[in-house]
Amino acid sequence: MKRRVLHLLLSLYPREWRDRYAKEVVDLTDELLEKRETKPVRMAIGIGWSALLARARALGRHGQAMLVSSSVFVVVVGAVAFFATQSSPVRGPSFESLAGRPQIGYLRLPAGQSSAALRLLP
Repeated sequence: MKRRVLHLLLSLYPREWRDRYAKEVVDLTDELLEKRETKPVRMAIGIGWSALLARARALGRHGQAMLVSSSVFVVVVGAVAFFATQSSPVRGPSFESLAGRPQIGYLRLPAGQSSAALRLLP
């Protein structure tokens, strides 16, 4: 992880926390990354999440409720945006194109005998 990114993530913590623990976190991060015990992205996510929790504790009860509700809102909006932009992986005839046409026309079976028992419904 680049030093600039690490310092940016540490700046998310409350000042009292940074004054007390920032040097230890930098040293531990360097050590873990050097020994390849974690990946930089995973470390960044962990530090960012911990900063969010530290901020919530520093804000008190009212601040925690605001932080949680805004975080839930961001996650929901992000999920809706993500899924709204995804296209369906299945490409086939639309329901409108099947209207009035027998479904048997789209049934494809391999040639030869089968041990499967098929029952066609009216």
